[in-house]
Amino acid sequence: MQDNQIEIDSHKKNSIHDIVLNTIPDLVFYKDYVNYDGIYIGCNKAFEAFVGKPKEMIVGHDDIELFGEETGSFFRRKDREMLESGISRTNEEWVDYPDGRRVLLSTLKTPLIDREKRLIGVLGISRDITQMYQVHQQLKESKESLDKAQRIAHLGSWEWDIETGALKWSDEVFRIFGEIPRSYAPTYEAFKSYIPREDIEKVERAITNALENIGPYLVVHRVVRKNGEMRYVQETGEVTFDNSGKPVSMIGTVLDITERVEIEEKLKRQTEEMEYLAYHDALTGLSNRPLFLDRLNHAIKTATRNGKKIAVLFIDLDRFKEINDSLGHRHGDEVLREVGDRLKRCVRDSDTLARLGGDEFTMILENIHENTDVLDIINKMMVEMHQPITIEMHTFYITLSIGISIYPDDGGTADTLLKHADAAMYKAKEEGRNTYQFYAEEMTEKAFERIVMETSLRQALEHEDFVVYYQPQIDASTGKPFGMESLIRWKHGNMGLVSPARFIPLAEETGLIVEMDRWLMRRAMRELKGWYEEGLNPGVLSMNLSMKQLRSKDFLDVLRAMIEETGCKAEWISLEITESQVMINPELSIDVLRQISALGIQLAIDDFGTGYSSLSYLKRLPIDKLKIDRSFIKDVPFDSDDTAIVSAIIALAKSMHLEIIAEGVESTEQRDFLLANGCSKIQGYLYAKPMPAENMRNFLKN
Repeated sequence: MQDNQIEIDSHKKNSIHDIVLNTIPDLVFYKDYVNYDGIYIGCNKAFEAFVGKPKEMIVGHDDIELFGEETGSFFRRKDREMLESGISRTNEEWVDYPDGRRVLLSTLKTPLIDREKRLIGVLGISRDITQMYQVHQQLKESKESLDKAQRIAHLGSWEWDIETGALKWSDEVFRIFGEIPRSYAPTYEAFKSYIPREDIEKVERAITNALENIGPYLVVHRVVRKNGEMRYVQETGEVTFDNSGKPVSMIGTVLDITERVEIEEKLKRQTEEMEYLAYHDALTGLSNRPLFLDRLNHAIKTATRNGKKIAVLFIDLDRFKEINDSLGHRHGDEVLREVGDRLKRCVRDSDTLARLGGDEFTMILENIHENTDVLDIINKMMVEMHQPITIEMHTFYITLSIGISIYPDDGGTADTLLKHADAAMYKAKEEGRNTYQFYAEEMTEKAFERIVMETSLRQALEHEDFVVYYQPQIDASTGKPFGMESLIRWKHGNMGLVSPARFIPLAEETGLIVEMDRWLMRRAMRELKGWYEEGLNPGVLSMNLSMKQLRSKDFLDVLRAMIEETGCKAEWISLEITESQVMINPELSIDVLRQISALGIQLAIDDFGTGYSSLSYLKRLPIDKLKIDRSFIKDVPFDSDDTAIVSAIIALAKSMHLEIIAEGVESTEQRDFLLANGCSKIQGYLYAKPMPAENMRNFLKN
């Protein structure tokens, strides 16, 4: 095997490698050239973002499908050239994408080898160097302009009689000073009148040094013409001395270097811009990953010398992907800029705030004495984010999940501290988001478990290792069922029945929720149709609907096809969507939900009372029912706040002529309170726990 070939196990995914790949800003991808002709079999997050498609829409497709005939064929040709040579190759090529983008890619392609030394594909690492190329071109053009200016420059000459004070200028000096030759009689004092006060001292010092034979006369200064125009000039001169060493005269030259100075300043600005781009995030202006890691390493060295502590914060925006999915990346970018500005207002001058990419931000807090020092800054951040963000009439409520690691308690290197802060951030998400967590050692184990869980979840979808459970919904006034809610369960080979609380958040984060939702809907609709055919009366089937599913462009077509395929009637179905998800983009939600309602399907707002609903939007939503969140039901009728909230929700639903359902009912006291306040529709353990399909069938029979 050659040194530049990479050996992998082609039959086993390495999830640890996925973590590393997804932290690399370069575009990483790999293709299969054994079973298929250049089919993508994997890529990292940066490649997904660059192509503008999720991994699920890249894997299994070839270059022509993704990029069009011309660009795709070009990529294939470069693959084959590299594979035929058997050695790695780096190319810089301009590439035109179907959406009109033209970019310059620097791409390293290398053979992909399995453990048996067989060639199986191509590994590629690409970097978009378009911006760097453009800046280099500007620098090249600026340098050419500088050379040209120096070639065509005209020297003016002058002569100064020191004894008489007479000063003679050539025509070019008159032109430089903005005077008409021969109509102006120059003198030394007149010469000084053209020089700004700030430059007079250095000009006179240079003249004195020359007259005292300390050094040659060489000075750069400004000249202000009578019309106010500013020019830069470079003067040189030599002194003539008599036999006694007394200075008699000076002769010299004047060169107008204004263009050269302007070009040099432009070059300086462009160089500074290149350096800035190399170490700052282009979207927010914050430090980027390389600068963040550099400052973190420096902070660790300083803290080690001084015996101080530092804190590393890993900050992730909760449910930010839903903004991009619903409104597009332009609105998402505006949200990221605003969040960056708000976070900047919370840090001290000695701290560092960076954006790693996507919706991930990081902080370095130096000179930490107690954990309360960190909490003070986190509280400021939470207060800043409490106010909604409004962009083009869209209002967003952004919350943060924050993970914290402390040096030296939680690690001694930058990579370790960042990894541990990341693990703590995921723990904060597990705790319900909009909170923070300090790192604990077991979180690293949980992070690894999460990687294993994601791999298992993908395999479970391939093998359909899921079952549908149903929880009856009861009319407490009669004791009879009027419907049921379908709930997905994962039947894992080793872990047994996995709770949705463990895998649903992961499915949402990875985008697998769309495929999972569709599997559940199709299966539940088939079983519902079967129960109706048996003569049972299952009522209305409620199914949870994720926003990723709702905002899929093909969702309405898929929904219509499911109804036709399963024979399930639209009026037997109720789709539930959470209040907080609806309010991320209420205008879009209203439009799509109206189309669903037009099919005859009922709509419900789930977890009502936990989001940021606006009544003006609520009355415009084409909904049929509200579900009171279990968090409010839990302590009624003994908690006065919860009883007041539940009573208000019931009254609101009645005033809007909406059906009201209470979920999470577990006691007769809760049931009696709800009945007394006008809510008879109940779902909860008081009547039945979620059960598999066969048990639900028996429940309906009995």
